[in-house]
Amino acid sequence: MYYNMRIAVLFFCLFSLGGFFAAQSQSFYYQRVDRPHIFSGGVGVSMLYGDMYRPSQDRPLQIGASGSLAYLRRLNNRVYIRGEVNFYQLKGDDSKSYFEERKEFDPESDRRGRNLSFRSDNFELSAVAIFDLIPTFGYTYRLNERTGKVKPAINSFFRPDFTPYFFIGLGLTTNNPKAELDGTRYNLRPLRTEGVQYGAVAITFPTGIGLRMRLNYKSDLALEGGYRFTLTDYLDDVSDEYIDPANFSGNRLAMRLQDRRPEIGLEPKWTRAANSGVTLRRGNPNDNDGFFIFQVKYQYYLSKGDLNRFTRPRPRNTFR
Repeated sequence: MYYNMRIAVLFFCLFSLGGFFAAQSQSFYYQRVDRPHIFSGGVGVSMLYGDMYRPSQDRPLQIGASGSLAYLRRLNNRVYIRGEVNFYQLKGDDSKSYFEERKEFDPESDRRGRNLSFRSDNFELSAVAIFDLIPTFGYTYRLNERTGKVKPAINSFFRPDFTPYFFIGLGLTTNNPKAELDGTRYNLRPLRTEGVQYGAVAITFPTGIGLRMRLNYKSDLALEGGYRFTLTDYLDDVSDEYIDPANFSGNRLAMRLQDRRPEIGLEPKWTRAANSGVTLRRGNPNDNDGFFIFQVKYQYYLSKGDLNRFTRPRPRNTFR
């Protein structure tokens, strides 16, 4: 009887252990369903590269805040597409620039003498293609011909712990530079400070690189830096030359925001040019503006089971 009891206890333990591993296997199995849908959110900084500020030349850094929300769709083991909305700030202030002559401006003047400043709060909507430098091999499923069930193959791979990538795409950004005068911020675009009516929306070409780090089977952390080429030279409201104050038709606000030299005790540019023949150059019209965005991003992978509960895995390459 004692022998039979020991056999019964042994069978009970084996049965319980088998049930435990079966449950674990079931849970583990459903963690390996396809995860092609990804949501992303990020925060970081942004900087202008234009007539009012260039990170490679100007100190201290004049940076603004940025944030993003995005949806990504995995197409294969290397390529994703991403639709993203970015909020970003751009800043520039001549009073903080180095005191040195710049050949693209009046040779007798300098950035501090120009004395312009601006800030803009913009939104960018973009669509980009992302290319991983290290391919991601999902779990390979195999069909058991005897039982008809689909199970993960033994020698399958996770997505890499670290994945460098690059991206390129097309976007649209709002363009709304403002300047502060006597404690009030004014929208510069309607004032036509250079006599040019530029658009409230500009085309961008996002490019950049990133490094994605795997946190767990459902989430990643990414570090990403990107430069936006644009088709406008007026992200900072500065591009070409000072214009005759008579063109402002008595709009004193536009005249003051076009030429802010008198605020620091210098002669107005138009008067100085008329008296001495010096150039009226206000900016560099041969180089369009651009901007940088650097962000830390959290990415969350949605399985088809998350989108449509209890979807069975299919016999094809899948992704963890």
